[in-house]
Formats: sequence, C-alpha cells, structure tokens
Amino acid sequence: MEALHNKGVALLLCLLMIVGSCLLGAGTGLRQLRRQTQEVFVLGKDGSGLGVQRDLQELASQGYNMTVIARRYLPEDDAALAAVAGQQEALLAAATPKEKHRAAQELTASAKLLAATLEATELNTEDQNFLQQVLVDLSNTQRMLAGNDYNPSAAQFNRVLSGFPANILGPVTGVHPLELYE
Repeated sequence: MEALHNKGVALLLCLLMIVGSCLLGAGTGLRQLRRQTQEVFVLGKDGSGLGVQRDLQELASQGYNMTVIARRYLPEDDAALAAVAGQQEALLAAATPKEKHRAAQELTASAKLLAATLEATELNTEDQNFLQQVLVDLSNTQRMLAGNDYNPSAAQFNRVLSGFPANILGPVTGVHPLELYE
C-alpha cells in the first residue's frame, strides 16, 4: 500500500490507465467502424439488404436455373453442366470477399460456356425463353456486382486504418484492414 503513496508509482499508474483507456476506446471505435463496413457487403450501403451478398445469391440461383435447363437436354456427366453445378456450390461455400469474387468469376465463365452449349442444342420454346431470361439476369447481376458499394466503403475503412493514429492503434487492438471484393 505504501507504494501508492510514492509519486512516481502513482504517476506511472495514472499513465497506464490513460494508455489503457486510449487503447480500449480506439479499439472499440475501430471495431465498430469495421463491423459497419462489413455490413455493407450484406446489407448494402443504405441497409436495404441489396448488398454484394444478395447479388451473389442471385448469381448462384441463375447458375442453378441454367443447370435445370441443361439437365433436360444434356447427359448428367456433361463437363459444362458439371462445371456450373460445381462453381455454384463453390460460390455458396466461399467465405471471404476475395474467395466469393473468384468463385463468382468462375461461375460466370462456366455459365457462359454452358449457355453456348445450350444455344447450340435444340431447346423447346419455353426453355429457350427461360435461358434467354437467365442470361439477361446474369448480365444484370454482373453489372450490379461491378458497381457494388462495398469496395469503396472497405477502401475508405482501410484508408482510415492506415492513417495516424489508427495505423498504430489498429494492430495493437487487433483491428486489421478489410479484404476487397476483387
């Protein structure tokens, strides 16, 4: 107890409490900003639910719809059909923005190959119309993904995190940059 009456010890304890408070406050603020930015991926910038994640789910649905058509005309072991089905599963299983981007690109490329195969196949009128609608939806989804709100938001967060004092406090408090959807 006598150590607390020593001015040097008291000053050191006061300094440690100030530093601890700064770290706690900075960490809390940076984590909250990071969480809000991550929510843009799912909810969109305006919180409407129209984020990248929704567009990726739409892309997976479009891949599924294309396989529904393909299974009516192509053998189950067709390479193009299997590629779209596999890429659709990979997209749904992807965990990070970078993994989701790669899976979306691969699904889109596989879907275009399957579409070319189906267009060379004699489809009934209903399936031709359905395929054309899926291709229009696929194109629209690609446009939506290209103009997403997440990347600018994540880039802005990363700029904040790289500036002073966040560039020091972020790593100390376990707050790291966000991965972009690219």
